[in-house]
Amino acid sequence: MRELWIVDRHKGQLGNRLMFFAAAYAWCLEEGATLHWPTLFKYAELFPALAGQRLISPNAPTPVAWPYERRAARQQRLATGLRLLARLRLLPGVVRKPSGHIAIALPPTQEDFPPPALRRRKRLFMLAWRFFNPAGIRKYREAILAATRAQPEVERDADGFAAGLGTGRLWVGVHVRGTDYAQYLGGKHYHPVERYRAEMRRVAERLGPRRVGFVLFSDAPCRAEFFSGFDVVVSGGSAIEDLCRMSRLKFVLGPMSTFSAWAMFRGGGVAWQFGPPASEDGLDWVYSGYPVARDLEEAAAALGRIEGGERFEPAIDFAPSALRPLKDRRA
Repeated sequence: MRELWIVDRHKGQLGNRLMFFAAAYAWCLEEGATLHWPTLFKYAELFPALAGQRLISPNAPTPVAWPYERRAARQQRLATGLRLLARLRLLPGVVRKPSGHIAIALPPTQEDFPPPALRRRKRLFMLAWRFFNPAGIRKYREAILAATRAQPEVERDADGFAAGLGTGRLWVGVHVRGTDYAQYLGGKHYHPVERYRAEMRRVAERLGPRRVGFVLFSDAPCRAEFFSGFDVVVSGGSAIEDLCRMSRLKFVLGPMSTFSAWAMFRGGGVAWQFGPPASEDGLDWVYSGYPVARDLEEAAAALGRIEGGERFEPAIDFAPSALRPLKDRRA
């Protein structure tokens, strides 16, 4: 059986990592391959299907009784050693992103993977997360969600949180990005409270006459009094708690974010991402296949379909030029 190993630099937060996992795992399910991801140790313990393993894998688990610290240290040493061998060109089977390409689409989205020189290799290695798979994440959505289901107590917490919101309102999530976005890309996706208030007002008017309440999710201190005049609840959970709680909603607004996109993929809702679009930064491939709306009208229409029992799945452009975009050499 073929194996795919991800030995990235264990960077990126939870949403980024889950999206990369989904793309790679979908390819493995399509190929009948085993996925190993030792550098996921920072987050693996959040998910029963991945926790407590020597080599983190959703479809070939290697459970061990070692404490977390020992496992994490060994996983990090293994990944560091493999990356060193790859840099020295001593590790066979390394899948390298072709020069000039932003990202590579995996099967079943595109079929030209792995590259011809690697097609006989039983063991492949990915060193970076610039691989995506919009067709695959939809085809294998249930298996992906099963592998990334949170610990039972976290899922129960999310159910209780959603039940506690009560009836009589349409509850909409608001993803308030703070500390990390203040510096990311020069702060272009970092917005003051006034911008969030303005977009919340637009949403409340567009989704009326129903009474709209807002659930605030943030990686920075976020107080209800910042949003006076709105019906608000502050989640205030950990990253995984907020992710699961957010996934119980059917509509979330906020700036460009893998976190909210994953939560809506998980829960069957729609994420409206206001502000500069991902395409401005060459990141539209990241959200390909995810239930992300580009404007409020599209999001409102999507919510109507979702409430009618449908799933919001924006069209995917399967043209190779769109799936494997070239960098702008003029930049």
